[in-house]
Amino acid sequence: MEMKCNQPTPAGATFAANAFDGQIGKEVPVNIPGKDQTTGRILAARVADDGQSVELTLDVDVQLPSYGAASFGLS
Repeated sequence: MEMKCNQPTPAGATFAANAFDGQIGKEVPVNIPGKDQTTGRILAARVADDGQSVELTLDVDVQLPSYGAASFGLS
């Protein structure tokens, strides 16, 4: 499953535009509420223009339940 998450910089720091180039393809720990801890492979990393955060695209081996229309009150 492909997922995206945003990670802010530590206080007082900024990310360089290429800070995550060497991390593409690496496995990282992933925590999903209600699931056991797992890992994900970094597919892409986009540092914000101001360097204050990075958007990571991960490939995570996890199955989430499918939700039907009734789950959202649409039935």
